[in-house]
Amino acid sequence: MIIEELKKFRMTDEYARFIDGRVKDSIVDLLELKNDLMVICRKNDIELVRKALTDNGVINSNEFIVNEEILGGFILLDRKKGFKINLTLDSILEENKAYIGKLIFDLLEEAGDVNG
Repeated sequence: MIIEELKKFRMTDEYARFIDGRVKDSIVDLLELKNDLMVICRKNDIELVRKALTDNGVINSNEFIVNEEILGGFILLDRKKGFKINLTLDSILEENKAYIGKLIFDLLEEAGDVNG
């Protein structure tokens, strides 16, 4: 259910703003690494990510690697320094797994569907 909603989110204008926002949130790291970045993202996200990087001053000859297993967003790698910035929807989902699980549990408990 959550994954299907994230897939729908990728088709919205808010998703482009999400990509841009993730770049802005990491701008200090990105500007330091801008000449050594490799970008991993979905094929459909390459132009969105390239535009967000360019619009925010991270202009370089980024190498893009396609990974269709990513729900959305992108991963930045610096091959020389071994630095990785994970700015994917997958990472947000993983970081909030416990919170999401608690919300679902609370909703089930309210509905009386939890044994206990």
